[in-house]
Amino acid sequence: MVERERGGLALICILIRMGSGKIGYGTTSESLAHNVPLVFVRRAHFNEEPFLRKLLELNDCMVEMTQRDFFQGHWHPYLQRALLLRPHYKGALDGQEPKP
Repeated sequence: MVERERGGLALICILIRMGSGKIGYGTTSESLAHNVPLVFVRRAHFNEEPFLRKLLELNDCMVEMTQRDFFQGHWHPYLQRALLLRPHYKGALDGQEPKP
């Protein structure tokens, strides 16, 4: 499906350098902790999405893909955009409040 657009090996190399999936606590925290862009499809009925999305957006760490493009295998433009991002999360990773 996706391999027709870009070639199998090239696509695998691109996906190794970024995350892909639905936006959630796990994908957001992993993406921020490792400063890896997240290419995601919007998640219906997930109330926390706007907050997680804002956090990713503030740290230059996200590209949203439409569901239509996801299911049709048109991933290439989104992956290219993600490769240009420079994630820069510097916050705490241990769940504690920052110390003054």
